[in-house]
Amino acid sequence: MLHNNLPIPQTAIRQVSQNQIAPTVSYARCQCASFPYFLALPRELRNTIYHFAMADVPTRLTITRHSYISDTVLSPQTLPSICFTSKQLQRESLPTYLQRTRIVFEQPRVHQLHAFISFVSQFERGFESIRMLSFYDVLWYGELEFPREFYPEALVSRCTAMTSLVLQTHVRGLLRQPFDWRNGTVRLYTKEEVLDIWGFEYLFEMKMLRHLRFTCMMLTRDLRGLGLREKEQVVQNVAEVLTEGFEAKGRKVDILIEAVVNDQVGE
Repeated sequence: MLHNNLPIPQTAIRQVSQNQIAPTVSYARCQCASFPYFLALPRELRNTIYHFAMADVPTRLTITRHSYISDTVLSPQTLPSICFTSKQLQRESLPTYLQRTRIVFEQPRVHQLHAFISFVSQFERGFESIRMLSFYDVLWYGELEFPREFYPEALVSRCTAMTSLVLQTHVRGLLRQPFDWRNGTVRLYTKEEVLDIWGFEYLFEMKMLRHLRFTCMMLTRDLRGLGLREKEQVVQNVAEVLTEGFEAKGRKVDILIEAVVNDQVGE
């Protein structure tokens, strides 16, 4: 909806006959009319309007293991109403929604990740529009020999313009477990094992990445079981692998590594 006193592009006037102009609608604070010339506006201006139209839409979308992802509406009551005005406006406005929204995967299942990828792949520059991603309760980053497991890299690698990434794991994601627990000891991954098992190689290639947050959750008994006094020791090898990896590629990334002890949450 635009104010009546705004100028209407002459090119648009030639394209739309007078009888297509909708009648004026009265509101408490302004006199407004429908605007049938919207698609005649430059694409850059339409994109700006999409941003304004989404001003009240949450900038965070959380996908849990109970979320339903569809190829038509993404998730129920999630997308802004402008995305359902027409197919063309959906194609144009959806990238704006993705660009301004942090997509959070919280204890998701692998089929939900694939469903989200399927939805975004319908839109031109859909993946390129994603700027912020968060993954909670993950045990790996890159894909290894377990194709049915959840790997953040399956999505992250497609989002070439992503600037912010959050990864959260549990201490078990950083431990080498013995094949025979009765005759072996649990220990932290070495730096080489972190790089090999977590599969960070392609993450270091993300040219637009500016902020990376890696958090490891643990219990007090986890520290005692590992014979450690400081929680920071748990993430020391991860911190060195990430820092050295980006430096080797000449990337300047703001890296925050956290070790959080939370005895209020069970394993």
